[in-house]
Amino acid sequence: MSNAFDAIRDALNEHETMKKAVRNNAARMALLLVGNLRDSGITPWVLADLKRELADYNIHTKSWKRHG
Repeated sequence: MSNAFDAIRDALNEHETMKKAVRNNAARMALLLVGNLRDSGITPWVLADLKRELADYNIHTKSWKRHG
């Protein structure tokens, strides 16, 4: 029988595994999104978050802006 601590630890481990999978497949997912954002059903809030994050990308130098 597992306790609440074990359940939380397991959930955190699963979260880290999921984050690694997303990072490893981000380029493939992005390619699928190109040209399909308008009809994707992605919520306006997620689109706004994406746009905010992409504001840190310099299209001319093809690199992310540095912070700090």
